[in-house]
Amino acid sequence: MGKISKKPKISAQNEQSSSESEENFDREDKEEEIDVEFEAFGICDKDIDGIVALLKQAYAHENLDVRGVAQILANQEGRGCIFMTAIDDDEKTSENDGDDDDDEIYGVVSYIDLKENMGENCVKEFLKILREKSSKNEQFDEILDKLETSGTSMIWLINERLINLPYHIALPALKNLS
Repeated sequence: MGKISKKPKISAQNEQSSSESEENFDREDKEEEIDVEFEAFGICDKDIDGIVALLKQAYAHENLDVRGVAQILANQEGRGCIFMTAIDDDEKTSENDGDDDDDEIYGVVSYIDLKENMGENCVKEFLKILREKSSKNEQFDEILDKLETSGTSMIWLINERLINLPYHIALPALKNLS
């Protein structure tokens, strides 16, 4: 498993209304900065549900089998990674305590070779979505036609992360895609 460590700072604003301030006079409005260390891990079957959750956010208004997409990503060895919080040495020894809160996936970077996976329903659905969105662009329509009829290859780059996760944690992973 590849490992990429970054320490992005995620800011959260603790805002209160004036009535809350009066009731809780010991609270103050302040900005809290939280240091979180993320690591990148290779994608495997146990990550499918977390990837599905991320993809549902991105394709919420589309008719796309996101579970099928996640399954393809999990079956591709060495193509991309997921981002999770870093595991301390103390946590590694107590991994089997049944607490899966630390297993939340915060991002995924990978790709799907559309030509290689043309027979998959989720890829067909994705291409249909592309055609609908680009119906006024004849050049792009020609590219999609070539993809479906020739040996031309095209990839679908997937770079999804939770909204507050800084974009720069994905840069090393994008550079390492093979």
